[in-house]
Amino acid sequence: MEDPPNEFIKEEVIKHLRNSFPFLPKDRFECVNKKFTTCKKNEFNITYHEGEGMWKECGHYWSNENCEVYYDQIYVNYKDLSNPMLNKRAGKVAAHEMGHSISGHHEKCVMIPNIPDLPSDKCLQFCKRCEKKWEKILGPFD
Repeated sequence: MEDPPNEFIKEEVIKHLRNSFPFLPKDRFECVNKKFTTCKKNEFNITYHEGEGMWKECGHYWSNENCEVYYDQIYVNYKDLSNPMLNKRAGKVAAHEMGHSISGHHEKCVMIPNIPDLPSDKCLQFCKRCEKKWEKILGPFD
């Protein structure tokens, strides 16, 4: 994960990203300060994209090598919120963009459209359907 701009705290963004994957044991989730030139199915580069996204989007999935988080757009859209909520939104956007490697948009999951709006607590983690897809890629969780 690249360092976010000043308004965001990297450790807090990572915490909220990690919270989207409660089914993964602690030793199965690692955030490293390394940019992968090629990514395995279980590796992702979370990149910082300067400026605003298309259609006011807050992130974009181009590939595992490039899961963009539009921190500037998150700040513009939600600057009236406290810093902890900005970090939460950035972490959920990162998880959502990673999730595009396994799924399109659907309800009651981190894959809900417009995840930075955080419409409810039911959208903060991956659903059981996504969890099964992650398990297929990552292997058994226990």
